[in-house]
Amino acid sequence: MDKRYPAILLWKFLEEYRYKNNLSQKEICDRVGWHPPFYSKLKIEGQYLNASTIMKVKKALNVSFDDIIKTNRVKAEEVLSTYPEEMLDWMISAEGLEYITLGFRQYITKKAQAEIDRVLEKMP
Repeated sequence: MDKRYPAILLWKFLEEYRYKNNLSQKEICDRVGWHPPFYSKLKIEGQYLNASTIMKVKKALNVSFDDIIKTNRVKAEEVLSTYPEEMLDWMISAEGLEYITLGFRQYITKKAQAEIDRVLEKMP
């Protein structure tokens, strides 16, 4: 089974790590063994990484997997804390999940259609 991890989450961790350790993107790339364009592509929405990429970062920077995901978990908890408890209860109810799923499906459909339109515009 292929474990995939959203690249944007790794990018957020690396940006925080860089800031805390006063490092440039190039220095991170040198440590991990990447070319700088690879680092830049991490922040593109919809990109996914396999577990070996995460393990490479973990080893090169001497951090734990928990360190990597904690950055993003804390942000999620901060976002969730902005909603009233009643709203969170509704969000995890069958009705709430149905509406959230419907809304997300519509969002993804619009994004996909925009990408199709963009590609079709480039075709001769």
